[in-house]
Amino acid sequence: MIDPSKLISINGAVKILITKPAIDGITIHLSTNRKIAIMGETGSGKSTFLKLIAGLEQLDAGQIFYKGEIIKGPNEKLIAGHPKIVYLSQHFELRNNYKIHEILSYANEMTEKESSKLYELCRINHLFDRWTDELSGGEKQRVALAKLLTAKPELLLLDEPFSNLDYGNKTIIKHVINDLMDTLKISCIMVSHDASDLLSWADDLIILKDGKIEQFGNPMELYHQPLNKYCANLLGEYQLLEYKSKLLQSLLPSVNQTENKQLLIRPNYFSFNNPANTSIKGIVQKINHRTNYNIVTVSIQDELIDIATIENTYTIGELISFSFNRNTFWFI
Repeated sequence: MIDPSKLISINGAVKILITKPAIDGITIHLSTNRKIAIMGETGSGKSTFLKLIAGLEQLDAGQIFYKGEIIKGPNEKLIAGHPKIVYLSQHFELRNNYKIHEILSYANEMTEKESSKLYELCRINHLFDRWTDELSGGEKQRVALAKLLTAKPELLLLDEPFSNLDYGNKTIIKHVINDLMDTLKISCIMVSHDASDLLSWADDLIILKDGKIEQFGNPMELYHQPLNKYCANLLGEYQLLEYKSKLLQSLLPSVNQTENKQLLIRPNYFSFNNPANTSIKGIVQKINHRTNYNIVTVSIQDELIDIATIENTYTIGELISFSFNRNTFWFI
């Protein structure tokens, strides 16, 4: 029995590309009014998964439902796609030799007031009299997004929306997506390969591997409690400490550990300059400068640990003190 209150219900979905399943028997139910993220390594089936939901690819087995209504594939209807679902590819194609106002006016189902608000949210009001080939990549993407949304969909599918953008345009489109969801009250499923784009945005996170769901749940729970090394790696930098590690004993002297598990450590599990909690000392071996933080590699009893910090005052060879700031521990 399909629950019509669910946004998307997928039962045993299979999609074969050439001879290998791109989607291999996925069953999952996604709630409405959620920000849903999808991650996975290259070839894990992310884009195919989105296209199946959009009705742009044909299932080889299984069924996909939108609010209890079956989504038909391109072999089952004249014009592919579901009227309440729109899909924006990472290439965000626009037809050449058209003015932007012409592109936006075609098949627009919104009132003038609704359209005006949409264009404002997409930051494209100043582009109306330009030709499509006069736009930057970020501008083309926002126009393509606005064009899709003039059809008044209820579900927006975004395939790697940040992959081809510079930092400035990436920041703009992030704000646009959030503003659109808040104002238009639409649901969104987004694919990205960058955990930093998704962890603070998503309500639910799906991790795909070889066309199957490897892990599904709250993004921060998956970040701190990944199922395995594959999931841990997708969500950010990490280290695993063996049960015999002297470093593990320094960090967690009272924790009983079994031989077949390793302690998950992420660089942001530490802090410096907190005298009340500082109990660990080590020597700085390397400093790796990132965009807005640093990774300080510290040696403790001949073992190395990476620590994230915004401080820029440490020097190689310096003896430093720090604390391990996790009250709960996760072993893989």
